[in-house]
Parts: sequence; structure tokens; C-alpha cells
Amino acid sequence: MSFHIYVTLPHQPIPMPEDADRETLNKWVDEEFKYCIYDEPLGADERVYEFWSSIARSLGLQIITKIYNHGLHTQDKNELQALEQELNQLSQYWKTHNLKESGPFALSHDELMYHLWERMEYFHKAIQIAKENNADLDIQ
Repeated sequence: MSFHIYVTLPHQPIPMPEDADRETLNKWVDEEFKYCIYDEPLGADERVYEFWSSIARSLGLQIITKIYNHGLHTQDKNELQALEQELNQLSQYWKTHNLKESGPFALSHDELMYHLWERMEYFHKAIQIAKENNADLDIQ
């Protein structure tokens, strides 16, 4: 499983067809994605848990903490501002701690930091786009 950052223009959700064949479902997905103006990866399940939500929980960052278990949905500019502040605090933590992965597919420290900073840039860009377009920001 992996998490993605989406920014979507406000719209009336299109009901997903029940008991539909593949072609009908594909058409529904295409129609819904017409409203998506930004889509980038946040990371794999384990990395989102370990380097985003878990660290955020230890720092008391409530918005980022809930991403792993509940995802995130916001269109409120105040919450987007609060999210930016939490991201800045998480960034400071990353800068001052020697983050490491373990396991057979672990990235080196440099690879991990490149990966995390790239995703942090995606996150900040998504917030900017959501603010500029009065759009929804979702992480799923």
C-alpha cells in the first residue's frame, strides 16, 4: 500500500456505480479525475508510518499524525496553514536526527533523505495549489 497526495477542485461527487463492469468503472474514474489538478506520491505504507505519522505523534503534530490511520482531507485555508507549520516542524526534526531504515529493502541514509525531502516538496506544492484554487487536499 502507498499514500498519494491529491488536490481536487470542489465538485459534487459522482456516485460510484454499483455492480458495474470494468469499462463502466474506468469511465467513472476518468470522470472523477477530471477534477484532480495535482497527484504525487507521499510514500509507501511503512515510510509514511515511520517517518511521517510516528514522528509527528512524538512531536504532538496532530494533523500529520492522523495521516497513516485516517488519511487527510481538508479544504480549509486555516487548516492548510496549520498543516504547513506542522510540516516545518517535522522538517526540523528530520534535519537534526540521523534517520535510518532497517530491513531488506532499506534505503541508505542519503537515499532516504532524498526520498523524504522530495515528498516534502510535493506536500508543500500541494498546499500551495490547494490555497490558490480553493481546492481540497487529500491524502489516501
